[in-house]
Amino acid sequence: MQISSRTWSGLTRAGVLAVAISCAHAFDTFDFSWSSGEVPLVLDLDNADAPPGAALLIDGSNSWRQVAEASIAEWNEHLGRTKLVAVDPNPDIVASRLNGSNEIFFSDSIYGDAFGESTLAVTLLNANEQNFSAIGEADIIVSTAHNWNAYRGAQRSTSFDLRRVMTHEMGHLLGLTHPDEATPAQFVDAIMNSVVGNVDALQADDIAGVDFLYGTPLVTPTITAQTPDLVVNVGEVVTLDVDIGGMPSPVESDLNLSVDWFYPDANFENFPDNFLFIEDTSRLFIGLAQTYDSGEYTLLTGNPDGLARATINLTVNPIPTSPLTQLANLSTRGFSGTGDRAMTVGFVVSGDTPLTVLLRAVGPTLSGAPYNVPGTMGDPVLSLRRAQPDGSFADVATNDNWHQSNLTSAQEMRDIAQQLGAFALNEDSNDAALLIELEPGIYTATVTGGTGAGLAEEGVVIVEAYDVDTTGTGSRLVNLSTRGFVTNDDSTMIAGLVVKGVAARTYMLRVAGDTLGDFGVSNPVDDPLMTVFRGSDTMRINDDWDHPPAHQEMLRTQMSDLGAFALTDRQESAMLLTLEPGAYTVRVEGFDEASEGVGLIEFYEVPE
Repeated sequence: MQISSRTWSGLTRAGVLAVAISCAHAFDTFDFSWSSGEVPLVLDLDNADAPPGAALLIDGSNSWRQVAEASIAEWNEHLGRTKLVAVDPNPDIVASRLNGSNEIFFSDSIYGDAFGESTLAVTLLNANEQNFSAIGEADIIVSTAHNWNAYRGAQRSTSFDLRRVMTHEMGHLLGLTHPDEATPAQFVDAIMNSVVGNVDALQADDIAGVDFLYGTPLVTPTITAQTPDLVVNVGEVVTLDVDIGGMPSPVESDLNLSVDWFYPDANFENFPDNFLFIEDTSRLFIGLAQTYDSGEYTLLTGNPDGLARATINLTVNPIPTSPLTQLANLSTRGFSGTGDRAMTVGFVVSGDTPLTVLLRAVGPTLSGAPYNVPGTMGDPVLSLRRAQPDGSFADVATNDNWHQSNLTSAQEMRDIAQQLGAFALNEDSNDAALLIELEPGIYTATVTGGTGAGLAEEGVVIVEAYDVDTTGTGSRLVNLSTRGFVTNDDSTMIAGLVVKGVAARTYMLRVAGDTLGDFGVSNPVDDPLMTVFRGSDTMRINDDWDHPPAHQEMLRTQMSDLGAFALTDRQESAMLLTLEPGAYTVRVEGFDEASEGVGLIEFYEVPE
């Protein structure tokens, strides 16, 4: 829900507007309206700075104020629970943004900001600071850069008609938008269309719009049931539910009912740092509870005439953790292509002694039974490199076909994979694998397509990294990551990880998108969404890493402590999770159909 100040261009200059006449209603609305009763409008249109015109008004009006009053009367004829009322200016109140007064006046600027060259007038709307479903204040500013008059009938080339422009702007003030700019755009006769034309009075579509907003009396919602205060342990899945007006949760926010969550309090002095801006239903899915989730969660629900409140206190107790617990393996399934779209796994071997690691890039085996994955890469090639002190990377090893490795035999590869619980690769397949002993350091393993005749050089592939030593007592794999192509279909990145040990361990999970552009990656994913599963159960979801705002500083500090690069886009994803031993899946996808591109999913081991 948008709750900040809004600026809307009311009408733009143009010639006669040709519209397709339709019987369908096309009106579109903002997400708030005025409370029931009178809305005072300060008409300050005839001051010393206003353009002259009282003696020149073609329709016989005696003043600009009288023109505005005619527009008020025209709208009031069709308003139900709310009426517009003209009031005189108060000499003690200077016209300004957010001064508690609804003002209508001429000006050469929008409180200091320039009008667009073709903009005739604007309406500024602001939500009620404590009830986001209600309009709290509105101003209409008419540009003095144009010739004004007042008349009926066809639009004239010598002057603009203030009456029709004022009627249009008051439609915005009441909560209507431009129907011809809605999604999808619809074209009907309406004074609320975005370009001034020959329509000089309210049309059926305009009237239907305000009837939708103001035609029905409002009843303030009530809280009829809610989740009680909870005390849980880390790792329990938590959902908070509130029933509103007898409707069972989840109740969705809509035009006539706002549903907003606040954490860790509902003090409006802390807004927006306590506003859970993504949530718009009466069900709050917290998911896998963490100690930092403890606090007070408040739901405010209302319509323009009033609010109801539900408060739920959550206490999350810590659970035992162990420094010996480790990420035993990471596997990522996704699309791998060429250039920046090539899937790349990064990892760190920490410790003082060499570590044996199994790396695999699987495509052909996936295409057959029992997996039958379509669109797989026909001949993946796996290349391993190690970071050098000067920042460059040196080649370590390469494998094209797993059974033709010069490092180990196919039988040993099969035996180790079976010991680790990895699925078997088809005999003589074109899948790639490396079983290799690595010195401590930073490594990357990249998958590219082979050049075999008739084989796909890009497609779906699984890239896996296994720590062969799963005791946790020596060197180990930490800070695993995968860079690949994030989509909105079945070929998007899905990472699997196994936490192995005697107790839980805390990890930082991140998905970087636009920040990758700072490192020269082309086409980074704009708005990634990260979901953690255990089996088929959803454990935790994160769309934007600054949500909730109260956790952002904690996450920023933790990223810095881990040596992770800073995320520069608030729409990237991050979680700090204490995970009990077991297998988890992390799905990365674009938030909407337009969000596709290269993404980097990372898993950092948080020191005990």
